[in-house]
Amino acid sequence: MSFTQYHHKEALNVVFEELMANFNVLRTLKSNVWLKTSQLEELQERHFFTLLHHAYQNVAYYRDLFDSIKLNPDDIKHCKDISKIPITTKAHIQKAQTEMLAKNIPIWVKHKTSGSTGISLVLSSSMKDAIYSRGMYERARVQNGFRILKDTLAYIGSPFVIPQTKKWYENFGIRRKQGINVFDPLEKQIHKLKIVSPDALWGYPSAIKLLAKTIDQNNIQGISPRLIFTSSELLDQETRTLINSVFNVNLVDVYAAWEAGCMAWECSEHAGYHINMDQVLMEFIDENGDSVKRGERGKVVITNLHSYAMPIIRYELGDYAVPTYETCPCGRGGYLLKAV
Repeated sequence: MSFTQYHHKEALNVVFEELMANFNVLRTLKSNVWLKTSQLEELQERHFFTLLHHAYQNVAYYRDLFDSIKLNPDDIKHCKDISKIPITTKAHIQKAQTEMLAKNIPIWVKHKTSGSTGISLVLSSSMKDAIYSRGMYERARVQNGFRILKDTLAYIGSPFVIPQTKKWYENFGIRRKQGINVFDPLEKQIHKLKIVSPDALWGYPSAIKLLAKTIDQNNIQGISPRLIFTSSELLDQETRTLINSVFNVNLVDVYAAWEAGCMAWECSEHAGYHINMDQVLMEFIDENGDSVKRGERGKVVITNLHSYAMPIIRYELGDYAVPTYETCPCGRGGYLLKAV
C-alpha cells in the first residue's frame, strides 16, 4: 500500500467512525428525551460518577484539587454530595491550561471562547464529546420540528461562532447550514437570506430582532423560515413578540454555553426550559453556596457529563437562573428551569 493510499484509507476510517458515532449518539438522545424524570436522574448519576472517577485518575487539575482537601471520589455517594467539590471558575481553567486535559483521551477539536466575560478559554473535546454536544443542539431542534435530512439552517451570529467550512455530509443534504455575519450590513444579510431561503434560523435574539424590524418596515418578501431558534442572549418578551409576529412563527429559545453546549430548551408548550439532564448536571446556588429553593434565583453551576477530554466539573458559568423542579405538560421527562 502506498503512502497516499494509506492516508486515504485512514481518512475513510475516521469518516466511518464519526458517522457511526453520530448515529449511535443521536439514537440514544432521541430515546432519552422521553425517559421518566426518575430514569433521567439515575442516568445522570451514572454519568456523573463515571466522569468523576475518570477526572481524578486522568486529569492533573482535578487530582490536585481533590487531594488538596483530602477528598476521594468514593466519598461522593450521591449527586447531592457534589457540593463537597470546590467550584471551578474561568480563571481556574485559564490558569490550569493543559492540566485540565485528560492524559488518556485524544483531542479531536478545540474551541476558543469569545472572551465576552473578560476571560477567553480554549476548550478541548474528544470526538464523542463533540458529537454529544452537537447532538444536544440537534435534539432541541428536532424536538421542535427541524428535519436533519431535509432542512437548511441559517446561523445568524458573529464570524467567531458561525460555521466557516462545509462538512462532507452536507453534500448529501444532511445538516445543511449557512452562516450569516451579523457585522455585515442588514441589506447584505437580508440578500443572503433570500438566496439561501432557510427552513430555520438560529441566532442571537437581538440580531434576529433587527432583521425582523427591517423586513417589517420595508415589507420585504421572500424570507419565510418555518422555525426560529434564539440563543446566547437574554430573550425578552418584546423581542419574542416582534419576531413571532413578523415571521409568523412560535420561536424556541435555547440556553447554551460553550462549556456545556445545549443545556436547556423550550418546547411548543413554552412552560419553561427542558434541562438536558443526560448531558449536564445543573446546580442553582445562593451567595453562600447553598442550593436555592424552587422559584428562587440562583447562580448556575454546571457539570458537563460528556466532557472526558477536558472535564468540566462544578463550573460556575456566571449566569443566574430560576429552577422550578417541575416537569412539562408535554410529557417529556426531566426538570424545567424558568428565567435565565
